[in-house]
Amino acid sequence: MKIRIKNIICLLIPATVLIILFSCTTLTKREKSFTPDQYWLDGTWVGTGYQFDPLDNWLVRLTVNNAQKQFMIEYPSLECGGSWHPVDFGSDRIVFIEKIDYGKEQCVDGGTIVITKIDSSAIVFSYFLPNNQPGAMARLEKK
Repeated sequence: MKIRIKNIICLLIPATVLIILFSCTTLTKREKSFTPDQYWLDGTWVGTGYQFDPLDNWLVRLTVNNAQKQFMIEYPSLECGGSWHPVDFGSDRIVFIEKIDYGKEQCVDGGTIVITKIDSSAIVFSYFLPNNQPGAMARLEKK
């Protein structure tokens, strides 16, 4: 009996963490304006994305200009990209809805992106599919 309970607990803890993380990112699709506190994301960020299912990886290039409200995303190795539209933010986290403008055959349109600040030169990119399932993660470095 103790072994089963321990196994159930080991399965429930990661599932609970994912549910809490995602419940914090399930938002309306209303675009929000940034305050100066969110300007830490300005600049160009690059890294490698790691997709969960099917297992794959691809290059990521994010270019942000908060003053012009431009959040441009490129996936060069997938030959697709588009723009991100902010829907929520905090002091070290920003949530976007992704709009794929080109290469729609290779990339899924309408996903939710959660960007979390690690420090001034690194961020974590968490991608959720339109059906709210976790899809990919990346660590991006500022160029």
